[in-house]
Amino acid sequence: MSRNVLGGFAVVVAAAALWAANACSGNEPPVPLALYAGEWNEDDARLDGTFVQEGPCLYVESSIAGSPGRWLVVFGVEGTSWDEDERAVSIPGAKYRVRDEVRIGGSGSGFPTGSIEWVVPPADSCDTRMIWMAAR
Repeated sequence: MSRNVLGGFAVVVAAAALWAANACSGNEPPVPLALYAGEWNEDDARLDGTFVQEGPCLYVESSIAGSPGRWLVVFGVEGTSWDEDERAVSIPGAKYRVRDEVRIGGSGSGFPTGSIEWVVPPADSCDTRMIWMAAR
């Protein structure tokens, strides 16, 4: 196995263990990341707005025509990390800090959360009516 595959596998195992420990205790996740399984979304649409954190949920609040509202942003598992001190998500090629104006590639998901394969699902308290699947 290549080093990248092993590194990605370690992230998946660690994220799943962290999620399972919190799910069993009934707590919200310790980091505000919802992570989807599989390949990164490669769509080239974009979402512009303010990156905000509400409890264990990360949203982009957008007033741009065509995508107004509050979008729950979910990330691919490979290469994604949360920096609590900076309150920022790092993905391959980008970093998004809470309260910054951002432009995030990807696409909106028209699927209910139950049909998405999650490594770490959104917390129960997250508004999942509008989900943005971030691209790297």
